[in-house]
Amino acid sequence: MLRQLLPAIVQTCSEKGVTFTLNISLDGQANVHDEIRQRDGSYNDAIESLQIAVSLHIPTQLQCTVSSANVYGVEGIRHLAVKFGVEVVFRLATTISRLNNHEKIRDISLTDHEKSFFADFISSPATLKKTKQPNRRLLYLDLARRLTQGGTRRAPCYFQHEGVMLTSSGDLYTCSICDSPMGNVFKQSPYELYFSPRTSEQRDKMINETCPNCLHDQSGAWSPIMLAKGMLANHPAERLLKRCRIAASFFTNGPIMLSSSRRFSRNKPTLPITEHSSNLVKTALLIGCYGGEHVGDAAILGGVLMRLHEDFEIEKALVASFRSDRTRRWSESLRDCIPTEVIEYTDESIEKVLPTCTYLVFAGGPLMDLPGVLIRHLSTAIKAANLNTPILIEGCGIGPFRLKLSMAIVRRLLEMASSIRLRTQASIDIASAWGLAARLDRDPAFDYLDMRAKQIGHKPPLPTMLQHICKTPRKLVGINLRPLWQRYAKGHLRPQQMRTIEENFLAELGQAMKHFHDTIRFVFFPMNPDQYGFSDLSVAYALKDKLSLEIDYHIWEYEPNVDEVITFLQRMDGCITMRFHASIFALAQKIPTIGIDYGIAQQSKVGDLFSEAGLGDNVSSVEKINHQWLIEKFNSIIES
Repeated sequence: MLRQLLPAIVQTCSEKGVTFTLNISLDGQANVHDEIRQRDGSYNDAIESLQIAVSLHIPTQLQCTVSSANVYGVEGIRHLAVKFGVEVVFRLATTISRLNNHEKIRDISLTDHEKSFFADFISSPATLKKTKQPNRRLLYLDLARRLTQGGTRRAPCYFQHEGVMLTSSGDLYTCSICDSPMGNVFKQSPYELYFSPRTSEQRDKMINETCPNCLHDQSGAWSPIMLAKGMLANHPAERLLKRCRIAASFFTNGPIMLSSSRRFSRNKPTLPITEHSSNLVKTALLIGCYGGEHVGDAAILGGVLMRLHEDFEIEKALVASFRSDRTRRWSESLRDCIPTEVIEYTDESIEKVLPTCTYLVFAGGPLMDLPGVLIRHLSTAIKAANLNTPILIEGCGIGPFRLKLSMAIVRRLLEMASSIRLRTQASIDIASAWGLAARLDRDPAFDYLDMRAKQIGHKPPLPTMLQHICKTPRKLVGINLRPLWQRYAKGHLRPQQMRTIEENFLAELGQAMKHFHDTIRFVFFPMNPDQYGFSDLSVAYALKDKLSLEIDYHIWEYEPNVDEVITFLQRMDGCITMRFHASIFALAQKIPTIGIDYGIAQQSKVGDLFSEAGLGDNVSSVEKINHQWLIEKFNSIIES
């Protein structure tokens, strides 16, 4: 029907000089959309409408209303918008009195963790790039701030002084979410309704009481200065300026701080600490890449906290993060660990809490070529050294490096440390080459995973969202892939070269999966659906685009915690993993695992992990992989 109607509508509008655009509501991928719409096949109808509109060159916009029912599928909607070359708008499900939806909205409102996830998504470079209108970019940034930090609305709105809402029954409202109408235009003049004293009182009350807390996506006229900021948000020039500021600080302050910190590498506190008041709680301040972490980093944090408690009698931890809402999401998911508090990683916060801390700890994660992070770390280390606070390096990896100054700063951090425990032999070799003694231990995540696996037992109940996915007589193979990153390539590769390597890899993987279309169900599980750390889901959807419908492939659209990933993996017969900690999670559960080394022209820590575990035959480089090798490995999973 639509195939016949749309051309006629376009023709009529063209003849009458009317601009016609089409908005299509889409709530998620097939199952999610159909469930929310409560009608089977509604997703396929929406996609057919989209295809027809695009083929007719009709300006089209996807609109997604976000709630707890679909918040983790927003990247799938954005992926479709990019794929079809159309715009997309995301809005929060909002209470609207005239629709009497208060109870429904309460049931589907976002939790604090979901608000953090959605705020990360709408403020991400990928979403801002896809958002053409500067005023909507500003609206997203304002909403993200409010979701994570609180505060009142700064976004303007036309409904305050210019807009009205008119229903099909004739009721006229000052705003689309207003409680009561001004009146009915079938019974009274709209002019008289709009300019009546009663409406004026309603409008003043709305502006003073409702607007400051409104989450609706209605917008208005921003100031020219703010519009300019919206136009520059995620603009290449803005990103270049940011990189230039970081580089200027790095290359100006880095050498100065290296020089001033030299004396601390020779005079550092010895362990164990003997002078500690029994009245004080032993507290560790943890720093690292907190704010950009995912579930693997949560497991690292759990393992580090366990070690600090056992080896150094630490009773409380403070975690410094540059995105505290994201770190808090993970720290609150940990179980059976010492009390943890997340603070902002700012000079002011560090100066306030550091004098109360027993140790400064570089906890888990890599000490690598991240100039802005390294400068901040060295500044914090100098503050700790001035207070004679011991510095611990706990469960970290070293490298890779491109910049000599980055390497020099990491070396200085290790030189200032009273205790160094590293997670790979390659990192130990680097420390040894610098003349530093360091202990080799497994990644701290293993410690936490072992403890949690024992606590939750074997095959506990699956989360509801996974029950239908894992219910199959076929073998189950979990897939985790990550986007490629220039920093893990040897030499400089252009973006197109990186995309070509990824495309070739996905094609080889898809060809291997097709070989098992009737014997294996493949389930993609994201270790990092967060936009900041390169979302795994972007690769999940790219892989889906390459697969034929006969392949049994599902995507777990979610941000799982440690226990949920363990529970999922216990149902898998095998895994193919690309993220370092996806590999650790799978190996910790003793699942047959195929590793994909994401290093380009060099081995990454995934390759190191498999080699050190004696599983070198089960890992292949992302740029060298072929479907025959994968078929052989999948066969071994089926036969096991």
